[in-house]
Amino acid sequence: MLVLLAVLLPAPAAAAPEGEAPVETTSTGELPKTTVGFQAYEDVAVISTAGPLEFSGAWTEGAFWIDWGAGSCSGSGETCLLRVYFSPGSAGPKAGALHVMVDGYEDWVLPLSGEAFEPRLALEPASVDFGTQRLYQGQERQLQVRNSGEAPLQLSGIDVEGPDSGRFWNGGSDCWSLPDGWLDPGESCSAAVYFQPEEVRDYEATLKVSVNGYYVTAPLSGAGGQAVMKAAANPVDLGAVTVGTAGDLATIELVNEGNLPGSFFIAVIAGGDARSFELIDESCSGFTPVAPGEACRVRVRFAPQSSGPKQARLALFGDDDGGTMIVLTGEGVAPVVGFDLVGIHFGAVATGARSAPQPFVVRNGGATALQLGGVGIVGADPDQFLLAGDECTGATLAAGQACRLRVRFAPGGLGAKAAALRVGVPGGALTAGLSGTGVASAAEAKRSKHKGKRKRRAVRRNATIHNRKAKRDRRRAKKRSGKAGRHHSRDRLDRG
Repeated sequence: MLVLLAVLLPAPAAAAPEGEAPVETTSTGELPKTTVGFQAYEDVAVISTAGPLEFSGAWTEGAFWIDWGAGSCSGSGETCLLRVYFSPGSAGPKAGALHVMVDGYEDWVLPLSGEAFEPRLALEPASVDFGTQRLYQGQERQLQVRNSGEAPLQLSGIDVEGPDSGRFWNGGSDCWSLPDGWLDPGESCSAAVYFQPEEVRDYEATLKVSVNGYYVTAPLSGAGGQAVMKAAANPVDLGAVTVGTAGDLATIELVNEGNLPGSFFIAVIAGGDARSFELIDESCSGFTPVAPGEACRVRVRFAPQSSGPKQARLALFGDDDGGTMIVLTGEGVAPVVGFDLVGIHFGAVATGARSAPQPFVVRNGGATALQLGGVGIVGADPDQFLLAGDECTGATLAAGQACRLRVRFAPGGLGAKAAALRVGVPGGALTAGLSGTGVASAAEAKRSKHKGKRKRRAVRRNATIHNRKAKRDRRRAKKRSGKAGRHHSRDRLDRG
């Protein structure tokens, strides 16, 4: 019986590597400085020095990795292209290696190194105080965001935080339009911050610029302000004044109780009974603002046009903080004024002479002061009477007060004369009658008597002359009549 024996021999061993692969590279293996949390890369070309080789892959050690989407290192060829990234998780120098596998050779190893830095930012200025800003008016400030670290970085956020973040906001930044989004060491970009208060108070917030969990902040502060122009009293009562009379000047002081200067561009009296109130002058409008704690003044006067309660508004219109309205009130009182006499009869006064002055009293019988107007003599014969004394023209009579006038009669001719004394009062005029008779003086009477005698003699003389002439005319007529009779008788005898 034949027995066959099979001898199992071990499989031939794989060929031992023939040493380091015949490749080279121009890369130093030192990657760019990198900020922690970011990554940097370098393209590494592994080139065969012995013709085509069989590349079977690559791998890395340490904080480095290969982006296979950006290169290839497999198959037959003379070049292996790899993009190697450095992604540090902490600061400090880092070391690693790139391993390239080539069939038949030991791994080709490229030592890798890189240095990582914590992100560093600086805000300039380090804080922003907007000061006191007028309500609802926004103000902008620019801050510079500077990379104060050793490696490039990309910002991840610019935000405003804090209790009043609603009144501060990031208005815009060119940090998002940097080339490739990177901020190189020492490079800056700008961020705008706006502040718009809506109340009179202090505001606080924080500007926060972030880089992958690291951030830098700048305190933001500001205050809301406005001018608050207030009068000590509102409404302002200007009291009771006689109709047609101007009351005393009243000064209204407006104090700025706010925390910003205030100004007005116009002041007017309007509404209701505006015609009964006068704006005399004011120092509130114009180009000089009223500082906080300071005051401006308006002078007004009440001059009612009719009786009864009156009301209007002093309106001051401002550029920034609106306007201020002050109510003006007063009481118009009907005048109670008159002469103590209804008139004076001066009697008979010789022409060319003057009577003794006769007094007239004008009395304010009301409860408020009144102002008199002009005084004059009017009527049929105003030139026959003279104003000998005047305490009343333009006078202001307090309640119960009186003024005095004096009048003379100075006739310029004979006969009855009449006129009236007139005094202007609010709403009209007072009149008092003036009368008298002009008579001849003693000298004129004597002259008149002699003149009468001469006139009577002339009349008698003229009568005598007239009578004589009449007698002559009768005699002549009688003679003519006798001659005519004789001629008539003859004619009858002849006919017979």
